[in-house]
Amino acid sequence: MNSISVQGRPRVLVAEHDDTMRCSIVELLCKDFQVVGAVCDGEELVQSAICLVPDVIVTDVFMPRMDGLAARTKLLTKLQVIPFVFISTLVKEVVQPPGNDFPVGLVHKRDISAHLSNAVAAVLSGRSYVSGHYRE
Repeated sequence: MNSISVQGRPRVLVAEHDDTMRCSIVELLCKDFQVVGAVCDGEELVQSAICLVPDVIVTDVFMPRMDGLAARTKLLTKLQVIPFVFISTLVKEVVQPPGNDFPVGLVHKRDISAHLSNAVAAVLSGRSYVSGHYRE
């Protein structure tokens, strides 16, 4: 797990199985947020979130050992509500099920550079966020 620290900013934990994509996400988010960790699968996400207690989690939906949705479900039983931003190419109905009581971000992988920081800021302020490719 990588850890990058910038004090006074919201704490973000990133989970993405692709090394290049994970590094790009961390680099992008470091401009506005404190990235406290970057992991490569859902089980690492759960363990890291329990230890680090981030303000928001940015996660890919499909990852080895446990997907982002299963990791979210598991974390919701162990921690207070932590906002999630999902990155994927899936349709939004799969990621944001009906009856969701708290904000969730959804950013299409093609929209990461233009929308990811805005999605993180939105869920941190209590608003859901859906990126451009999902609005079409």
